[in-house]
Amino acid sequence: MQHYHRNALTSELNCPYHPEQKMFVNGCGGKGMKVVNKALSLLPSSDLFYGACSLHDVVYALVSLDPIQVTTQDGKTWTLRDREDCDNIWLSEMLDITSTLNWRWQRSLMRWAARRNYNIVRANGDSWFKHEHWA
Repeated sequence: MQHYHRNALTSELNCPYHPEQKMFVNGCGGKGMKVVNKALSLLPSSDLFYGACSLHDVVYALVSLDPIQVTTQDGKTWTLRDREDCDNIWLSEMLDITSTLNWRWQRSLMRWAARRNYNIVRANGDSWFKHEHWA
C-alpha cells in the first residue's frame, strides 16, 4: 500500500501509475461541470476549501485504483480504501480549516458549508471516483 504525506497530495503530484502525467485537481466541483464549477467558484467556501478539495480530487483518483495511506500534518494516519474514506478525510480537513477562522459566526457558517459539500458529494460523487489526469 502506497503511503503519502498530506503535503504531497497536490496538483504537483506526478501520478504513481503514469509518471509522465500530473494528477487532476480543480478544487470544488467535478470535471466537465463548467457551469456548476463557475457558480461554485463564486462562493467564499471555494477559496477556503480549495486545498481540501484538491486533496479530494487526488485521493479519488488514487484510491479508485488501490488503497493508500495518508499522514496528515497532525500526525494522524488515514487508510483510504474506498470513496467513503476519501470523502471522510476531505470532510475532516474542511472542518479543521474552519477552526482557523477568527469569528465564531464564520466558523459556524463554514462548518455548515463543509457538511453541505460532504452530503452533496456523498449523494452524487460516484461518477467522479475514477483515475484522472490533466488532459
